[in-house]
Amino acid sequence: EKGDEVTFDGYVVAESNTADREKFADNNESKKADDEKDSRVFYPYQETGSLAFHTRDRFFATTPEPLPEGLCGGPVLDKNGRVCGIVEGIVPKNHSNPEIAGSAAFMPNYIMTPFIDFAERFMLQRILPKGLFQKAVTAKTTNTLGGGIFQKDKQGRYQP
Repeated sequence: EKGDEVTFDGYVVAESNTADREKFADNNESKKADDEKDSRVFYPYQETGSLAFHTRDRFFATTPEPLPEGLCGGPVLDKNGRVCGIVEGIVPKNHSNPEIAGSAAFMPNYIMTPFIDFAERFMLQRILPKGLFQKAVTAKTTNTLGGGIFQKDKQGRYQP
C-alpha cells in the first residue's frame, strides 16, 4: 500500500584504512600477496523507507537518502519485522521518472518464493537418488514428516 513503512536491513561495505595497514598487520597477514587480501569492512546498516510506487513485480520505496551500495540481496522488512522482499537496486537520482528517482527497488516476496522453490527442487533433483528425491517432494508438498522422508518409531520419535 502506498505510504506503508518498510525497513532496509543489511551491511554497507567500506574499504579498510590502507595508511595503517603495515602498522597493524600481523606477521602472517603481511606475508600474503596484496591481491589475496580482502580488506573490506562491513558495517551494519538499517534505513526506513516509505512505499511510493510499484509495478507487477517491483516495488519502489523512498528513503531520506538513496541507499548505499552493498545492500542488494538484503532483506526488506515490513512494519511487523517480517521479510516482505529483497533489495534489487537503487534507482539513480537523475532517473527520468521523478516518482522513482533515488528510490530503492525491491522484489516482493511473492515473486521470490516461486523462484526459490524452483531452485531448491532443481538442486535436490540433481543431488539426491530418485527415491529419496520423491520422498523430499512428498514431505515438502504435504508439509508432513510422517508421510515423507521421516517415519515415526514406536516411541513416537522421527527416524530417517
